[in-house]
Amino acid sequence: MASPSISLRPAVQSDLERLWSFLAMAAHVPDDGDVRRDTTEDLRLAAYIQGWMDEAKDLGVVAMQEGRAVGAVWARQWSERRHGYVWLPGEHADLPELIIAVEPGLRGTGTGAALIRALQEAAGPRFGGLTLNVRDDNPAARLYRRMGFSEVGRIPNRVGGESLVLVWTMAAA
Repeated sequence: MASPSISLRPAVQSDLERLWSFLAMAAHVPDDGDVRRDTTEDLRLAAYIQGWMDEAKDLGVVAMQEGRAVGAVWARQWSERRHGYVWLPGEHADLPELIIAVEPGLRGTGTGAALIRALQEAAGPRFGGLTLNVRDDNPAARLYRRMGFSEVGRIPNRVGGESLVLVWTMAAA
């Protein structure tokens, strides 16, 4: 369960600027004061934000504490022509990919699990599931597995290592 001082709300278009910072956090891009520039240099990374909420398929949840966004999870539905790092052909092709970030001081408090659960509840009926990718050495992979995600593959990541490709479906939940 999330910290008692955390509340969740649906993400809206006005969250876009803050999502750039959360994207940098999720992608481990150093915050040098211009995370938008740093994240837009990698077109596949920028795809997770650019045009977000312009399409009815985009959805997300924001964690708030004392009136400030402290975490977010959002999902984008990809196509073979337009995608971020992961697009799964075949049976998982229509599943949106989620991106999540929680401020470092709140990690391990249940905030991430609450965000994922809220997104699963919103995305499940609409899409039937979600995908994500996570570096193979990221401790968050344990959280994703606890939340019902299963490994379906591995891909090279942008920093030269390997990332796990995970899928959650309502049918398996």
